[in-house]
Amino acid sequence: MNYIIQNKGYVIKHLLIILFVCVFSFKPVLNNKFINWDDSYQITNNEDIKKVSLKNTKKIFTSFYVGMYQPVTTQVFAFENALRKDNESLFHLMSLIFHILNSILVFGFIFKISNNKLVALIVSLIFAAHPVQVESVAWISARSTLIFSFFFLLSLLTYINYLQSKKKKHYFLSILFFLLSLLSKSAAIVLPLILFLIDYLNKNRITKRRTLEKIPFFILSILFGIIAIYSRNSVEASSLAITEQYSFLDKVFLSFYV
Repeated sequence: MNYIIQNKGYVIKHLLIILFVCVFSFKPVLNNKFINWDDSYQITNNEDIKKVSLKNTKKIFTSFYVGMYQPVTTQVFAFENALRKDNESLFHLMSLIFHILNSILVFGFIFKISNNKLVALIVSLIFAAHPVQVESVAWISARSTLIFSFFFLLSLLTYINYLQSKKKKHYFLSILFFLLSLLSKSAAIVLPLILFLIDYLNKNRITKRRTLEKIPFFILSILFGIIAIYSRNSVEASSLAITEQYSFLDKVFLSFYV
C-alpha cells in the first residue's frame, strides 16, 4: 500500500499498460455467443440462475453443476442474468473484467515476492496475453477459472501482508479469500502448499508455529477435495461413456495435448 501511495503515477502507468494488453488481446470475445457446450447447463437452461432469491441461492449452494461444486461462480451468473437476462455480451464482458483484475493482481503478487517492478510488469503481461487464457476468457462456462483465480490471488496477497505486518486480520482475510476461491472452483485446493513456498521466499523457517498456521487451510483443502471427488462421481456414468471411445494410447496423447 505504501508503494502505491508513494508511486501513484508509476503504478497507474503499469495498470494502464496491463489494461490495454488485456483488452487488445481479448476484445473479440465480446462478440461471442453462448455455445452448446456446458453453457446450456450452467446458464441458458439453468432455472436456478433465472431469479436471484434465497430459495435459488440455497439450491445453488447445495447442488453440483456439470460435475462441479462451484456455488460462488453460479451465483455470479445469477447476478449477471438478473441485470440482463441471457445477454451474451454482458457475460463475456464480465469474463474480460475478471481477467483484467487477475492480471493486475498478478502484477501485485509478483512485485510483492520479487520487489522488482519490471519483472512484475513482464510477468503480468505474459499472464494477460498468453493463449492459455483463451478458454477461460472466451468460454463463459469456464468463468470458474477466472473467479477462483481472483480469490486465490487475493488470498496469496493478504497472506504476504500478514507475514509483513503480523496483523491477524490479514491472516483471517487470507482464509476467507481461500474459502471463496474453493467455492468458485475446487482447483484452489493447492494453495496451502504455495503458502509454504511463500514462507521460503520470505526466508521464514518452517517452524511449528508456521505449520500450525496452515492447518485451517489444509482442512479446507481436504474438505473441498472430498467434495470435488463426490461431485465428479455424480457424472461418472456419462463421462465413462465418452472415455471408453478412446484407447489407452489416445488418452496418453490427449493428456500431453492438454
